[in-house]
Amino acid sequence: MTDMLLKVGELARRTGLTVRTLHHYDEIGLLRPSARSGAGYRLYDLDDIERLHRIQALRQLDIPLAEIAALLQSDSADLGTVIDRQIAALEQQAERALLLRDRLASLRRLVHLKDEANVGDWLDTLAMMAVYDRYFTPEELQRLRARENTHTAILERLVGQVRDLMQRGVSPASPEALALAGPWLVHSLEHMAGDSRLIHKLDALHREQSEIQRLTGVDRAMLDYMTEATAEYRLGLYAKHLDPATIAEIRPRYFAHYRAWPSLIARAHDLQEQGVSPASPEAQMLAASWVKVFQDTWGADPVMREKVRAIHVREPDIMAGSGFAAQTMEFVTLAISHWQGKEKK
Repeated sequence: MTDMLLKVGELARRTGLTVRTLHHYDEIGLLRPSARSGAGYRLYDLDDIERLHRIQALRQLDIPLAEIAALLQSDSADLGTVIDRQIAALEQQAERALLLRDRLASLRRLVHLKDEANVGDWLDTLAMMAVYDRYFTPEELQRLRARENTHTAILERLVGQVRDLMQRGVSPASPEALALAGPWLVHSLEHMAGDSRLIHKLDALHREQSEIQRLTGVDRAMLDYMTEATAEYRLGLYAKHLDPATIAEIRPRYFAHYRAWPSLIARAHDLQEQGVSPASPEAQMLAASWVKVFQDTWGADPVMREKVRAIHVREPDIMAGSGFAAQTMEFVTLAISHWQGKEKK
């Protein structure tokens, strides 16, 4: 067997590893030489070499050394689970690489748009990207950036027009503000890929992040101004079909509960997309909240409920910008039907 033993230097040359690496494997107990020479040199036999080949194969999968040791120590170790974990890690790396590519593409567009783009512009763009990363998933960011060129310029113009109204002290209920309410709703939703959940996240981002407020000009005051303007705009559509006395009675309740709807619609979208049953506990909680907000606004009279439904059919612009898609609407209707059935029992 003596002529089949390899010294550490020879084993390093044959495997392409460094002597330092083999020494490290020995120190951590991953690959200990089976023998030592009289002078104390490490000597590796065929079993050691076979074990080293296994280590190298697993390292090709980027599996950490500690996990490799566990795999080699136990014959029952689940290599499939380890491989699945590595695949998931590689997918995350790929997502990060795509995200970096998108960031670089955004910076390249900035250079093309601004002949004299300076370091401040670059830093502002990177700061905005970093904040967006905290609110949106990589998949959501990819969807948003795919629509960036189409709607960004329109929204920037709208923001400028709204800021002008605010600085001039124009009321959110004025004709000028109402004229911007519809486009604001539509283009905000289109910019958010038609997804009610992203609209909800975007609202939170602009309300909570001062850096985003500074960079975009959209701050809490502007959001509150446009919330009131869009509420006035939508209530005006109801007023086309309801008498002034009814509108006057509904008005304070409508404004009090107006901001509850985006989060409810976003929650419904989530449950529907997850494939949750309308009869599930989660959907029933949503249904109960939905009915409460509706009744707190419009009352519990079935006649009024039918009037509101009919108005929604006649005035589709009421739901414009809400992201309340047909599939989600069907899900909510079924959930409420189940909830009402339980309430009657």
